[in-house]
Amino acid sequence: MRPTLYLSLATLISCNAYSVQIEERDFLNLYHESLSTLSVKEEECTNKTNILVSNTFDKLNLTQEQINIVLRYKNTNAFVFCSNDARLQYYRAALLLRTYSDKFTKTVDASDELISYHDIKLIELDKKYISINQNIRFKIDKIETLNKPFNLIESFDSTKK
Repeated sequence: MRPTLYLSLATLISCNAYSVQIEERDFLNLYHESLSTLSVKEEECTNKTNILVSNTFDKLNLTQEQINIVLRYKNTNAFVFCSNDARLQYYRAALLLRTYSDKFTKTVDASDELISYHDIKLIELDKKYISINQNIRFKIDKIETLNKPFNLIESFDSTKK
């Protein structure tokens, strides 16, 4: 038991000693690097050229309105999932920068608003998506092509009834 306690204390002390040495520019660099990484990842996720085939929803008896809801929800969900690791890195860096100094609050708040757009959109779309019968949603969730980013506009066109 004692070796674990000593190891924990040594780790805590070394972490505290290290944290004192971190400077403002380190937090700023981490923040800007995470923004850059997120931008690249979002671009990568957006440029997916997958187009859903016309018979994607044939066995589900969905109305065109329901198909539109599914496409918008699944596309946003796939985008958020695709960029999630980079998004979490950004939020960590933003939180550290905001915690380090109040003078960066406006900058971080502005970027938070832009970054959280897709998360907020997903919540709004989720309200509509859950209006679809649960059994049908289970079947929809099993359609593999809907769980990866796809070209929304061309997929709308290809799945029109």
